[in-house]
Amino acid sequence: MLIVNLYFQGVKLDKGNHNIVWKYTTPGLKLGAVISGITILIAAFFIKLN
Repeated sequence: MLIVNLYFQGVKLDKGNHNIVWKYTTPGLKLGAVISGITILIAAFFIKLN
C-alpha cells in the first residue's frame, strides 16, 4: 500500500485491466453501538422509574 497525495491510499500495479475492491471497517464500531444501545436502555429504565 502506498500513501498518495499525503492522505490517500494507493496500490502500485502493472499495466492492464484490474479489479480492485477496497474494504474498510471502522475500528470499534460494533462495540460502540452495543455500549450506546445498553446506555439508552438504562437511561430509559431510569426515566420510567421517575
